[in-house]
Amino acid sequence: MQITFDVLQCYDLSTGLWSFSFSNFSADIGNCPAFIAWFNSLSPADQSSQIDNWEYSLSEVTEQTYIQNFFLNSPVPYMTCPKQTFNSEFSTEICTYRCLTFKSDGKPVIIRNFCGSQCCIRSIEGCINVSGFYQTLGPPTFTTKGATCPEDFELPNCPPNSILLDKKCGKVCGPH
Repeated sequence: MQITFDVLQCYDLSTGLWSFSFSNFSADIGNCPAFIAWFNSLSPADQSSQIDNWEYSLSEVTEQTYIQNFFLNSPVPYMTCPKQTFNSEFSTEICTYRCLTFKSDGKPVIIRNFCGSQCCIRSIEGCINVSGFYQTLGPPTFTTKGATCPEDFELPNCPPNSILLDKKCGKVCGPH
């Protein structure tokens, strides 16, 4: 599995607060037989919602792992909870529709297409505890930015020999 993302790290000298802003997240299933078998066992309707859930969970793990490693490998000493906290935002596009296609070797590939410009931003405040682990200081908040996904967007056809996974443009902001 290959995960890619961009992250902007900022440190506010006046407050001593770190902030992290994640964007352009994507995950390629790659050659993971267990995932492929599970995915292929789902109906097309379930594939869409399960991919949403999988991507959401994977984005949380990615965010937590990155921040934890950032502090643990930092040459600058950090203070543990509650003396030093950080803010993190994870942005993702929600005006999309997806097509499922298959490589020549039969492995599934999800093609994400854009049909609008609205984004979902998951914000969380956290810290690194005395054991060196990522800890949240409350539940995440979810906000949307940009124009609402178009309700009347007619989804174009997917490439030949592929399956349309979404019934409309856009998905829910936050966990399902």
